[in-house]
Amino acid sequence: MTEALRSHVRALRAESGEKFDAALDTCKTLLQNVLEQPDEAKFRTIRLGNAAFHQRLGQFPSGIALLRSLGFEDANAADGSPGGDGLPAYLALPVADAALLAQGLVLVAASREASLLVASERGGGPPAAAAAA
Repeated sequence: MTEALRSHVRALRAESGEKFDAALDTCKTLLQNVLEQPDEAKFRTIRLGNAAFHQRLGQFPSGIALLRSLGFEDANAADGSPGGDGLPAYLALPVADAALLAQGLVLVAASREASLLVASERGGGPPAAAAAA
C-alpha cells in the first residue's frame, strides 16, 4: 500500500505544479481531522463540489486517487442523487483505518517538507503559503 500512496503523491506533484504545496496542505488537514476525531462524520465526508477543495486538491485526478487509496469512497447525496454530470457528490470514509490514515499523513507531511527544502535550495525560499503557516 505504501508504494501506491507514494505513486499518487508523485503523480500529484506532476499534475499540480505550483499548486503542489497547497494540495498537500489540504490533504494533510483532511487526514489530521479524521485522525483527531474519527467518529465525526463531517470530517469523513468531502463534498466534491466544494470550490475550495476543488481548487486545492479535487481538480487533480491523482489527488482524488490518493484519497481513495486511503479509504475514501464515492458517495451520492443523502437522497441518493449524484453530483453534477452524474459524478459522485461526495467522497466518504466509511471506516477510518487509523494506521492507514497515519501512514498517509506521514507521507504527505514528509512530501510537503521535502518540497519546502527543494524550494529553499533553489533559492526560491519557502512558498508564500508556507511562510505564512
